Amino acid sequence: PAFDPNTVSEDWEWLTSDENGIFLNRAMQGLYPPGSTFKIVTALAYLRQYGSFDGFYYECGGSYEHAGFTIHCANGNIHGMQTMQDAMANSCNCAFASIAIEKIDKDLLRKTAEDLGFNKEMTSELSFTESMFALDENTADQLAMQTAIGQGDTLVTPMFMAMITQSIYNNGVMLKPTFIDKVVNHLFNDEDNDDDLPSLFDEDIEDDFSSNNDEDDFSSLFDEDDSSSIAAFSIFTTRLSTFLN
Repeated sequence: PAFDPNTVSEDWEWLTSDENGIFLNRAMQGLYPPGSTFKIVTALAYLRQYGSFDGFYYECGGSYEHAGFTIHCANGNIHGMQTMQDAMANSCNCAFASIAIEKIDKDLLRKTAEDLGFNKEMTSELSFTESMFALDENTADQLAMQTAIGQGDTLVTPMFMAMITQSIYNNGVMLKPTFIDKVVNHLFNDEDNDDDLPSLFDEDIEDDFSSNNDEDDFSSLFDEDDSSSIAAFSIFTTRLSTFLN
């Protein structure tokens, strides 16, 4: 922390009057625009409407214009022809803005976000600020374009965005965060309880990492013929295809 925890009592007056929210748990209580991490939600809304990413193609010219409003890709990059995998790997703003206008309904994007937990109170051991999503069918197209790339009026806590990401890897199961299960000693057990010693996870785990399973083979993340980001998204799309279907 930015203060001395050993002198909290002595410093309490200035600590509690600090305008920067020195005690604010920003990971769980701070609200921020999610930015490109929100493209996961936009991709999921597209998947819900079409059932597959196979038919998605977008020609990126570096900007996308609609109703007098223009979205640009970062640094003016021109990505060319994009599949969904390419668009995610390149974080193509234009592709995802076009999805919000041309491919999906605004209400579907809102429902997808709310199904994930936006606009809902989250129960937790610690105080958790509700993440906010305001898009609906009456929202102006310009704001819908911004929303699809994680800008606009959307606000999210870092913890909640991490929960959305892990739920895709876990086939749609969103796990409840656990902060401290118990305190153990340097041997990873209570001093008087040997049952808390960690058990061996898998004697044959090396075989799992060298399996020939195409989609879950960890070596595919480092395929010499592909960028690691695109290969990683190949696994992401497989997981996402089963998410909330």
